[in-house]
Amino acid sequence: MAASGLGKQAPSPAESPEPPHLSNSHLIRESPIDFEDKWVKASAPSEVDVAIIGSGIAC
Repeated sequence: MAASGLGKQAPSPAESPEPPHLSNSHLIRESPIDFEDKWVKASAPSEVDVAIIGSGIAC
């Protein structure tokens, strides 16, 4: 398989022409979680045993 695009810079998500409410994935847009606001508005705990930081995106 040819490696096309080598040496080119990846596009910046900040330059995306989509409005923010459409920038979410199809699954997030079309399958909202009923109680999502509860978790969005909740404060983070002051202490945790394990913290996983990352987006989960892999190449």
